[in-house]
Amino acid sequence: MVDDAADGETGLTLALSRPYDVAIIDRMLPELDGLSIVAALRVAAHDVCVVLPVDCPSMTAAGLRALADACSDAAVPEGGGRTLDPAAIR
Repeated sequence: MVDDAADGETGLTLALSRPYDVAIIDRMLPELDGLSIVAALRVAAHDVCVVLPVDCPSMTAAGLRALADACSDAAVPEGGGRTLDPAAIR
């Protein structure tokens, strides 16, 4: 099953409503940003694999450091970032 949400509040409500194997969460959602959703899921001890797409080629070193700090604040596990080839998703 695939669900989608137009904003972060709806996304968090969906994520907490039933178990999902994976949640692909945009960091720049209206109403509630993606990292806030991740933090809320961690506080609720909701066990879901979270994918936060990042446009790395356009980010500066300072931007990547700020992202790493924000992920840490949202309780994303240390070393949790992985490179994912979108073509590998089927």
